[in-house]
Amino acid sequence: MNNTIYPTKHSILSDVLAVETTLNTVSGVKKTNLKKSEDLNDIDILDEESVDSILIYQLTENENLLTDSDLNGLKYDSAIDYLFACFKRLHLNRIDAKNSAVTDLDYFQIERLILNYTIVILQINEFTIHGDKKTFINSLIRWNAFDLPDFTVFIQKILLFSKENDDLLSVANSLAGGLIVFYKVENMQMQDKCKKLMEITSPISAHSINFVEEQTRILETGLRLFQTLINQPLFMEVFLQLGTFDPLNLLEKGLSNDSELRKKINMMEKYSILGVLLSTSISSSLNPIIAKAIYNPFVMYEEEHFRQERYIYDELKEINRTLKNIHISTLNLLFEIVDKIIRHSKNTRQVVLKWFATLLNYNKLRTSEHQDPDTLGYCCDSLMINISLLFMKFSSHFIENKFDKIDMNYVLQKHALSLQLEDETRMNSEINEWNNLCQKNESNGYEANFITECFFLCTSFLYYGIGGAIVRDSLEERKCKAIKDALEKIEEAVEKQKNNPFAIKFIEVKKAKIEQDYKLSKAKRMAFESFLLNQDISNDIFTFIGGTCKFLLRSIDPSHQYPAKLFANPLLNEMDSEFKEKHDDLTYLRNKAPSPFKYYPISIIEGILKYCNVMVRFVYSPMREHSMLQYFIDFTTVILRNNELLSNPHLKSDMVSIVAICSAEQRNHTDANEWYLDEAKPGFMINEIIANPTASEHLLYGLLDFYIQVEKTGGSNEFYDKFNSRYYISMILEQLYKIPHFKQQLIHLALSEQHHKFFTTLIARMLNDLTFLLDESFAGLTEVHNCYLELQKRIRGEQATTDESLEDLRSRLNKAASRAESCCGLANLSMGLFRILTRDIPQCFTIPELVDRLASMLNYNLNMLVGPKCKNLVVKNPQKYKFDPKTLLKDLCSIYINLSNEESFIIAAAKDERSFDANLFEQAIRNLHNRLRLVDTDFAESIRDFVKNVQEEKLIFEQLDVDMSDCPDEFLDPLMYIVMEDPVILPRSRISIDKKTIQQHLLNDPTDPFNRTPLKFEEVIPDVELKAKIDAYKREKARQRVAE
Repeated sequence: MNNTIYPTKHSILSDVLAVETTLNTVSGVKKTNLKKSEDLNDIDILDEESVDSILIYQLTENENLLTDSDLNGLKYDSAIDYLFACFKRLHLNRIDAKNSAVTDLDYFQIERLILNYTIVILQINEFTIHGDKKTFINSLIRWNAFDLPDFTVFIQKILLFSKENDDLLSVANSLAGGLIVFYKVENMQMQDKCKKLMEITSPISAHSINFVEEQTRILETGLRLFQTLINQPLFMEVFLQLGTFDPLNLLEKGLSNDSELRKKINMMEKYSILGVLLSTSISSSLNPIIAKAIYNPFVMYEEEHFRQERYIYDELKEINRTLKNIHISTLNLLFEIVDKIIRHSKNTRQVVLKWFATLLNYNKLRTSEHQDPDTLGYCCDSLMINISLLFMKFSSHFIENKFDKIDMNYVLQKHALSLQLEDETRMNSEINEWNNLCQKNESNGYEANFITECFFLCTSFLYYGIGGAIVRDSLEERKCKAIKDALEKIEEAVEKQKNNPFAIKFIEVKKAKIEQDYKLSKAKRMAFESFLLNQDISNDIFTFIGGTCKFLLRSIDPSHQYPAKLFANPLLNEMDSEFKEKHDDLTYLRNKAPSPFKYYPISIIEGILKYCNVMVRFVYSPMREHSMLQYFIDFTTVILRNNELLSNPHLKSDMVSIVAICSAEQRNHTDANEWYLDEAKPGFMINEIIANPTASEHLLYGLLDFYIQVEKTGGSNEFYDKFNSRYYISMILEQLYKIPHFKQQLIHLALSEQHHKFFTTLIARMLNDLTFLLDESFAGLTEVHNCYLELQKRIRGEQATTDESLEDLRSRLNKAASRAESCCGLANLSMGLFRILTRDIPQCFTIPELVDRLASMLNYNLNMLVGPKCKNLVVKNPQKYKFDPKTLLKDLCSIYINLSNEESFIIAAAKDERSFDANLFEQAIRNLHNRLRLVDTDFAESIRDFVKNVQEEKLIFEQLDVDMSDCPDEFLDPLMYIVMEDPVILPRSRISIDKKTIQQHLLNDPTDPFNRTPLKFEEVIPDVELKAKIDAYKREKARQRVAE
């Protein structure tokens, strides 16, 4: 007897809908029993007509639906779960061969009902009693993760039926809006988890790593669902129309730069689907709340703690390693998503790129260092950095081998641009000039290719995205220092009030609040550092930077063939008479700047330099041995060598600082985690410079030229700005001079008649700096000395010699210490350069315009080092201030020896009645030779021979000396108030001045000192009549002396 049970329409529908019409249930299996429903208890046999009623009952009335389970034991979390399960069971029954005998069941009608109710629920959440928008999207995310094939078909058919019913946009909006709700809820739950994580204070990485990995898994499931959606052509068909695509109507506003919209631009990361996904999914550490939770156990540790407790440092490294891997993984997923969107169609690509550009336009205040970042309303670092990195990945496909497809004239097509360039400073052109050129192109029908738009967007995001985050980090660094100072003052207050319990309690409350602020700032800094030290990302960024340098050089190249063919430098003919006359005229240089380079926004270079300036301070810099480094060196060299290219001296200074730091070896102390620059040894950049043909030929001149040009930066702190730039230039020169090629190049330059004026100006600037720096160094050290003595008196309980408070005294000490340290560092480098240059080219330092000032400066500072006031320079721990008096004295005496064979220098030293003292040289010999053994006998004898020659010359002067104290005022130099030897008339002010005085003045300032009009030395007129009067007066005085 055959007991086989054949399937029927009733049995199939019972299985699909998970319902039954009899009270005899299968043991262990819960199905909805329709007999318990007043409306459905009359159904005995299931058919197509009963499906609609059953679905409505299940979705709107059956309160036990989520507690029941189907034949597979599956429980539902929401109505969507039930409908998707019905959809799957329907599909399985349709393909099951056992059901082939049931030919009268309309599977497609049932499927349509299931899909239609799914669509209704997605649009009207209140339709069902089983769940809300969050639970519905959670269900979709879960099925997308665990049953992707069936779920993909489910989504495809939902979208298809939605389109047939004209509900496609509404359903797509519901899906996108549900994702935004999902992330909002998860972010709130994440904050609760962060609070619990912060309760853990032990420095163990496992807790933080588990938290980050769990949070990332949750966030990536949402991304995977969005990826499934954008893989559907129907979803992409309405993607640009979604209310969550551009909720602030950025694209409609265009380049209007609405000030009100700018204030709420950060809403894009909360209400825009792209903004939510791109800002939420980046490395969790860039979220301040998460950063504080992750790094909370480590924020109160200083560098010395990490060195002493190595295991703590290892735990921190493990966290950063996990963050690195997670960030890379998430970034790859985001790239797949954005790449898919952009590739959907030409129109989609154009609109999405415009969305990114407009978002950028409203975030340009991110790089402001003078406003509170929390009050500006711009988008968060997570969103902007993530977009920056996505464009880096797009650019990686063309930046090395296809960069010639980037349109160099892109910035001249203002009518076709999405980027706001009106407010941008250009390389070296006026805005009117750029506007006029753009107007000529308005009717050309220009349309940029994707590579071009991607490249220029990436350069902007590098500056405003990553660069903005760097600015914020620098602000946090200042904040950390300020808070540490405040905590130190609180500790002092506690000590003072230790007998006052009420005051102590108040102070402790205040201290706890300040410590919380410090922990947050320190956590932000540690999180950002973990991002910077992600080597995979930093290598990608520097690859783009190298490619950008290559592109900029191609736009500078007159033939636009670089790098296939190197171009000649300098770009202008420096032998041309017009150039010689106007080489420092900014208008002339601007007119000579090459197009289109001169019209590019300066932010392209600013983004490069802002990033590199941060990264070179890490030992493991991505620049080290990078294949694209040569393009950066080429670009730096060309910019420094050609003054017409860039009008901003601060950017040149940044370039120089980057090269300088990479030109000195970065070494570690005996404790592994503290790194510093060893300026005496070459860094990795030196070998790269030697191997670079452009740098090998032109970098030295470019550095020397910038040393001169940086005298005036146009900034409010230009006097002090120049010292920073020259400090780094001196670092590079010190390393280059050790290389025979560069040494010979510099000597040839110094002795060349063609560059005589150039090199004389250079030495004059170096002499000015060294004079000022030594004065400031000694003044700062003297102040430190005096403040320290006063502090010691007060500690011993002696009578104070000043009225200032202890706090004011310490403040004065700190300021003096900072002043001494900064000036001593540069003074050491400058003195070292003087020593080696006077050894090899002494004749360049003894020309009439310089020799008197040089001799006076050396004599004065010798007096300061070994004279009666030298005890004022004695400070505790002098190396803290970079003060090495032994080396400084030896270098000073070496310069004397180097110049001792130059007659003009001997004469100048003899004429210095104020500071020259033979006894000081003997004291220097006693210190260096007799006591310290730093120099040999020959060195000491050379000093004595020099002093002997000066004394003999001084005796001659005394014999020929004529008393000119009562000479007429017209004989006196109006600036120096000494009798003129060779008077000349200034052409415009018509004032007579000594020839040597005006020469010295023009080396520093090419203007008439009396009316500030431009002046060249060739324009002065010999005052023959006045010179004759002075000579006659001297002869008469000499005759009177002989007669006496």
